Amino acid sequence: MMKAVAKPRDHYQLKLRSIMSGGEAVGATVHHWAREELGISINEIFGQTEINYVVGGCSSVWPARPGAMGRPYPGHEVALLDEAGLPVAEGEVGEICVQRCCKGEADPVFMLEYWKNPEATRDKFFGSGDAAWGRTGDLARADADGYLWYQGRADDMFKSAGYRIGPSEIENCLLRHPASPTPR
Repeated sequence: MMKAVAKPRDHYQLKLRSIMSGGEAVGATVHHWAREELGISINEIFGQTEINYVVGGCSSVWPARPGAMGRPYPGHEVALLDEAGLPVAEGEVGEICVQRCCKGEADPVFMLEYWKNPEATRDKFFGSGDAAWGRTGDLARADADGYLWYQGRADDMFKSAGYRIGPSEIENCLLRHPASPTPR
């Protein structure tokens, strides 16, 4: 959209109330462009086919933070867990997990099972029954305000000196380097 129409409000009568974006982080450039040129914040969303949208933005309730995935949506119990299924400390990287039940009710956006594949269904969870945590395979860190910051897929991470490093962190460092053809 940014490249197609330089000043969209000069060309169209826009009355936008909300914009959602998922799949990749929008980033500060696009976020600020949407604010300036469309008059609206882009709400990031996160979910999967198996566990639908459970984290995201809602600019009418909490402010958007460019690059953040957002916060857990009400009605979902979301946690960042380590490889043993235990919560990680604030600022540490953990797998985004969603409890199958929240406040005694089954989470309605949760899959029931993989079709005719009970082993894959079992592998998708830490624990069992209502207390089970659904594993997304995606990693994030949380800040002090509860915003999640995507770090990459668990199977795409590099380990260096005991630290997990995601491809996006490497890409962002390369883009900020003075020798980059398009430094940020």
